[in-house]
Amino acid sequence: MPLHTLYILNLLKDTLIKVNAADPGFTATDINQYQGYRTVEQGAIATGNGFSGGLFDENGVLPW
Repeated sequence: MPLHTLYILNLLKDTLIKVNAADPGFTATDINQYQGYRTVEQGAIATGNGFSGGLFDENGVLPW
């Protein structure tokens, strides 16, 4: 898990806020001159559901 994700997770551990990391895949954005094969909307599907402290892609939980 990226260190900044762990840091924020620790700061918010006593709240109802969930902190997760996501892998959106090769998403077409200005940083890669829109050469990615996924839209921003498709990349946004990679979200956590139900718990905090995970790494997700559109298929679910990824190993750290």
